[in-house]
Amino acid sequence: MFKSIKIKLAIAASLLVIIIISVYSLVSVMTRREQLKKEIQAGVISFAQMTVAPICQNYYIYYTSGYFKFRGLLANYFKMNDNITEIQIIDVNGVVMFDSRQMDTGRSGIILKPESYEPDLMERVKRLDLSHKIIRIADNQEIISVVMPYIGEWGRHRLSVRFVGSFAALGYLARSSLNQVLITGVIFVLLGSLLAYFMAKSITDPIHQLTVAARDIGAGKLDHEVDVKSDDEIGSLADNFNIMTRQLKVNLEALSESYDRLSQANAELMELDRLKSNFIANVSHELKTPLTTISGYADYLAMEKLGPLTETQRKGIEVMRRNIKRLTRQIKDLLDFITIESGHFIVEQKPFDIRTLFDEAAANYQAELDKKKLKLIIEAPEALNVVGDRERILQVVDNLVMNALKFTSKGHINLTAEAGPDGKARIEVSDTGVGIPRESVPRIFERFHQLDGSSTRKYGGVGLGLAIVKSILDAHQSTVEVTSQSGKGSRFTFKLPLE
Repeated sequence: MFKSIKIKLAIAASLLVIIIISVYSLVSVMTRREQLKKEIQAGVISFAQMTVAPICQNYYIYYTSGYFKFRGLLANYFKMNDNITEIQIIDVNGVVMFDSRQMDTGRSGIILKPESYEPDLMERVKRLDLSHKIIRIADNQEIISVVMPYIGEWGRHRLSVRFVGSFAALGYLARSSLNQVLITGVIFVLLGSLLAYFMAKSITDPIHQLTVAARDIGAGKLDHEVDVKSDDEIGSLADNFNIMTRQLKVNLEALSESYDRLSQANAELMELDRLKSNFIANVSHELKTPLTTISGYADYLAMEKLGPLTETQRKGIEVMRRNIKRLTRQIKDLLDFITIESGHFIVEQKPFDIRTLFDEAAANYQAELDKKKLKLIIEAPEALNVVGDRERILQVVDNLVMNALKFTSKGHINLTAEAGPDGKARIEVSDTGVGIPRESVPRIFERFHQLDGSSTRKYGGVGLGLAIVKSILDAHQSTVEVTSQSGKGSRFTFKLPLE
C-alpha cells in the first residue's frame, strides 16, 4: 500500500514511538496509582497517629457535657484529610463509644459486632500498637482500616480509635495523571536528561577540582588553588576554599615560628633550672660539711670538754646549737628539694609504729617546745602499724610540727592517729596558732611560698617545708588536707595504709 520508503520509515518510526509512549504511559500510570495508594495509606496512618490523642482527650472532655463542641472538633479533623470517611471510638471491651456515622444522633454504647466489620477487629482493638489492613468491600472497592490505641495516664489502655480511609481518589488521580504522562512524558524525559547532564557537569567539575585540591593540601601542598569561574554557591565555595588555603599557609608558618621560639625559650628555661638546681645542691653540700663541724664543736663545748662554762656561756652555746640545728634542717630541705626536682625521689614502704614515730618527733622538738612554753599532746593507740617510708613520714611530721611551732605562740600542738574503717590510719597535726587566711590555703604547698612578705623575716624558713610534705605524701599516693581559720589554728591531715 505504501510504496514510499520515507512513508514506511515514518510509519515505522511513528509506531515505534507510539509503542514506547504506550508502554511508558501504562507503566507510569500503574506506578503512579500504586504510589498514590501508598500515599493515601501513609496519610491515613499518619493522621491516625497524629489525631488519636486529641480525639480521645476531647472525647473525655466534651462528649458528655458538650457533645456539639466535640462534634465540631471532629468535623475539623475530617477536613484535615479528605480520604478519611469514618472514625470510631471503641473501648477494649468491644463497646463503640462513638461512631462518626451517627454524629447527628449522638448515639453511643453500641456493642461491637465483629462480623459487621473485620473478623479480627476485636483483637486489633485490644492491641497496644497500631494495626492496619486493606479490606475489599462491595463493588470491588477497597478501604483501609487503621486501629490506633490511646494510652492514657499511667500507661492505661481503655480506648482505641478506628479510622477508615477510602481509595476513591485513586480513579480521578490516575485519569488526570494519564494525560500528563502522555503529553509531557517523552518531552520531559529527553529534555530532563539533557538538562540534568549539563547541570550535573557544571557542579561535579568544580567539586572534582576541590577534591583534588583538598588531597594536595592534605599532602602538604599549600600552594594549590582552585580556578572556578562561577558566581553561584559553587564559585563562592571555591573562593572561600582558596582563602582558607592561603590563611592556613600563613597560620602554619606563624605556628612554626612560634614553636621554634617556644622550643628555644623552653630549652633556655630548662638550662636555667638545671643551673639553679646545681647551684643550690653545690651550695648546700658546701655548707653541710662545715656546719657539721661547727655542730660537733658546739656539742663539745656544751659538754664542757674545754673547761667549765658560766651560765651566760651555756645559754650562748644553746642558742648557737639551736640555730645550727635549724640551719641543718633548712639545708636538708634544700637537698631534698633538689632530689625531688630531679625525679630521683624514691620511697621504701615498710610497716612501722606511728606512735613511736610521734614520740621521736616530740623528742626532736622538745627544746623548742619548752622554750615557747607549748605543750605537745600525742593521741595515738599503742602498736598502730602503718605502711610507708618511716624516715620520710618522720620528715613529714617533723616539718608539720616545725610549721606549727613557728606560728603558735601559746596553747598546744596535737599529734593524732587513729585507724579508720577504710583500712587506713588517719594522721593529724593541729595547733592553736595564728591560722592561715582562707585565700592563702591553696598556695601554701607551693615551693618557696610564704604567707606574706614579712613572714620569712618574722618566722624564718625558706618556704620548702610544706612543699616537701606534699611531695613525700604524693609519693605515698596520699593527699594532705588543710583546715584553718585565722586566729584559731590549723589542722593538717593525711592517711596511710594500715598493716
